[in-house]
Amino acid sequence: MLADALAWAENRPRRIHADANPRPRFRRPIENVLLISHCDFTGNSAVHAYKIASELHARGLSAAIAVPDDPETVGQIGRPPFRVLSYAEASTLRPDLVHAFTPRERVRKLATQVVTASGCPFVVHLEDNDRAILAAELARSSEDLEALPAVVLDGVIRDGQVHPIRGPHFVRQASGVSAVIERLLELAPAGIPTAVVTPGVDEDLLEPARSRDDVRADLRIGPGDFAVLYTGTIHAANADDMRSLYGALARLRADGHPVVLVKTGWNAIDPPELESAAVRELGWTSRDALSGLLGAADVLVQPGRPGPFNDYRFPAKLPDYLASGKPVVLTRTNLGLKLRNGREAIVLDEGTEEQIYDAIASLRRDPRRARELGAQGRAFAFRELRWPASVDEVEALYRDVTEPPPLAALELPPPVRVVAVSSARASEKGALVFTRRSEYETALRQLVLRALAQDGVREPVVYADPRGAPSNVAWLKATRAGARDGVRQFYASRGLRVSKRAVEKLVRID
Repeated sequence: MLADALAWAENRPRRIHADANPRPRFRRPIENVLLISHCDFTGNSAVHAYKIASELHARGLSAAIAVPDDPETVGQIGRPPFRVLSYAEASTLRPDLVHAFTPRERVRKLATQVVTASGCPFVVHLEDNDRAILAAELARSSEDLEALPAVVLDGVIRDGQVHPIRGPHFVRQASGVSAVIERLLELAPAGIPTAVVTPGVDEDLLEPARSRDDVRADLRIGPGDFAVLYTGTIHAANADDMRSLYGALARLRADGHPVVLVKTGWNAIDPPELESAAVRELGWTSRDALSGLLGAADVLVQPGRPGPFNDYRFPAKLPDYLASGKPVVLTRTNLGLKLRNGREAIVLDEGTEEQIYDAIASLRRDPRRARELGAQGRAFAFRELRWPASVDEVEALYRDVTEPPPLAALELPPPVRVVAVSSARASEKGALVFTRRSEYETALRQLVLRALAQDGVREPVVYADPRGAPSNVAWLKATRAGARDGVRQFYASRGLRVSKRAVEKLVRID
């Protein structure tokens, strides 16, 4: 089970540089770095890449950022002194190092292409427990997904998701790993350097262009209303957390508290329970507008129960929430573990509906306490969450990266092999001997089904003997047909339709 796997991981020692077989250091100087983001600059990940690239540029390192589409969205952040490219443009670059911002499929594919062409090392940046997110999005257990061959998953996993097989394999080949929070380093391979690169305060968000009163008036928030701000998307992994927030707000309003929720971001799912509170749904919002929303709010809330999703992430909004000087309510997970409850924020044990209700009600009753929490939270943000300090860690990581693995290591082997053995070794191997073609194909299909059903076998092998076939060509055709049928039937029994092309990749006949 996922919980058991994570409990095991939690007790493992942190692995940074030491290992029984550490890789050698990369000796060539690193002067040109390509940072690959999984999103454009409307997403926080690209903004983080921008902040890192800007600081690296100021320190004399040449950096470029690749985004999948719309590189011009960088204009919402600033005017970069470095190149911002589309994936197509970046594919021709030959950098000294690639920094892949997450192992998501679109990033992995471009990084693999550039690394293969240039022979340079690459570093992977971890932002989330992708294993838990994918299981929530696909409504299947991580174990079930990871038991499937890579090429079957190729038809299921979208470019914006992390492939259960190819993603971890990509991370294992990395020459270094950076992560937004220390817990994520549990997912890094042993023997390579790692670094915690904490998101920092974006000071541009702290100078709103419009007054608090003007923004509140536009949002129809009255002088006596208590404005709660949440900026972010609702998706499968955080839906229960958002239900707790919406439920608390609905109860507050029912009890006479004039609470209004201001929400930005998209809703990937829209459960009916989330419609019960008074909400100002703004959708995607520019960063300029976000600065005004921070100023207009009375309290900023980041719901999130401790567990496999929230323990392994660092909500990108939190540095700016804290730096805004407004009181912040969050849960005892990720950054909440470092904040003093009642001093720098209200840190809830579980983030239940009842706890969120009590926290918001107490802040509304006690404005002085709210101001003190906001001031202390702001001091924490400017003391602990600064981009220059995070980029110090990035620079140290770049200096310590290891030699890249052989390019062949980036590829995965096919999961099923049908091996031809000579008649002299047929009995030794327990090989299937060719009899009549239809009987042979049926028997071979059953052997393939049994081989695939073996738990933990990543590359099952089936032995077949050409003895008795009218010709080698006839044996080859019958073997291919029986193996394909076995593969197709195995995945069909698990509710997966495997394309003909995928089946071809799933079978190798030696």
